[in-house]
Amino acid sequence: MKKVLLFFAMGIALSANVLSQDITITFAAEGESTTVDTVVATNLTTMESVTIPGNETLVLHQVATGIEQVQVSDEISISPNPYNSTTNLYVHCDKKQNAIIKLSTISGGELIKKQYTLPSGVSQLTVSGDKPGLYILSVITNNKPQSVKIVQKSYGRTGIELTGSTEEKEVTNLKNSLLYSLNYSLEDIISYEIKSGDNISVVNATPTTSTTITGTIVSCVDVDYNRYRTVKIGDQIWMADNMRVTHYPDGTPIPHLTDQSDWNALDRDNNESAAYCVYNNNANNEIETYGALYTWPAALGGVGKYSNDVPSGIRGICPAGWHVPSDKEWMVLEKAIGMSDDDLYSSDYSTRGAGLGPKLKSAELWHDLDDGSSGNGTDDYGFYGIPGGYRMYNGYFSNITYAGYWWTTTYVSYDDKYSYYRKLSFRYDTIIRSNHNKTDGYSVRCVKD
Repeated sequence: MKKVLLFFAMGIALSANVLSQDITITFAAEGESTTVDTVVATNLTTMESVTIPGNETLVLHQVATGIEQVQVSDEISISPNPYNSTTNLYVHCDKKQNAIIKLSTISGGELIKKQYTLPSGVSQLTVSGDKPGLYILSVITNNKPQSVKIVQKSYGRTGIELTGSTEEKEVTNLKNSLLYSLNYSLEDIISYEIKSGDNISVVNATPTTSTTITGTIVSCVDVDYNRYRTVKIGDQIWMADNMRVTHYPDGTPIPHLTDQSDWNALDRDNNESAAYCVYNNNANNEIETYGALYTWPAALGGVGKYSNDVPSGIRGICPAGWHVPSDKEWMVLEKAIGMSDDDLYSSDYSTRGAGLGPKLKSAELWHDLDDGSSGNGTDDYGFYGIPGGYRMYNGYFSNITYAGYWWTTTYVSYDDKYSYYRKLSFRYDTIIRSNHNKTDGYSVRCVKD
């Protein structure tokens, strides 16, 4: 009979004694509000996500990074594992006896428990959770508890059902646990979107110990009533999304140019060529994700504006209480995430702030690298730098998913036709500081006054 059991055990399984560590996270708010309504926690490596009421606790469960062959016991085995929506549990009994089978979340919350009277021999049961994820399957026979971790890949219906004619003694279904949990591995970054009223503060962190995550709540809503997530990095509070406003703060429409020839006709020798567009003029699919693209005069909101101060003092198209950052304000951000003083004014795109670029890049939307590996960033701080591309001064679009470009309020002292910007590229791990024509269409991020 043991040979039969071992045959069924040939499927892949997770070791029952994998070391793991549970971390508990609670949430708080400061700033304009101290109330937390909800939190969306996302593992930026796996992109698994869970929504938590603000007064609840999140349990982060550390799991093994790999799946290995298991030396299952003589009493139980699982096949297959991982599985789609259902798997098979095989229980071997030397004699007729009672058995308790329980399916739990990875953090220990019971989903369902059943008790059967099993005969001598091998009994087969089908097992399923309600959604993809990692579960613990426990079996108690002869007062001996045994557990294995199982991996479900598709949605199913929570259940444990005996296959065959074995006598069923008792069935007890338990309600879903109210425990909120998320799996993580060492060095994973968890992104927390802390919502209070209509405002969302982003906090990204790598789990190391149980703690309270505090979001800094500030209002960030433009004249078109678009709301933006915010993130605190160092002493600055930045937008965590690109601007998508289509009017100046006084309600005047920003000129919307869709035609390539109209954009190309913008006068590159003055500061009056204000215009905006959406990448490839595809408003339905692009503006909500990537924001809009603005010429430098449009971003700054008018003629004759310039600053390299900290803060810049130029509201531009930003919401009330916010402003377009200067070149030096970007440097404040860069120093806060680890850039050296020697790199701040560097124009070397391949070395400036080497290793820091991925820390600002979003963990999604980026094109793969030339070797086929992911070009996504790690987004250590929650800046969510996305590859929105740009519109060249000649009216052509380029580089969406490959690069992101953001204006500063600072033009080049020796040629005021050119202004400084920041660029993140799929190809480089740096933060690029360069300058180009003011009639290029770039993204805009704002900083809190």
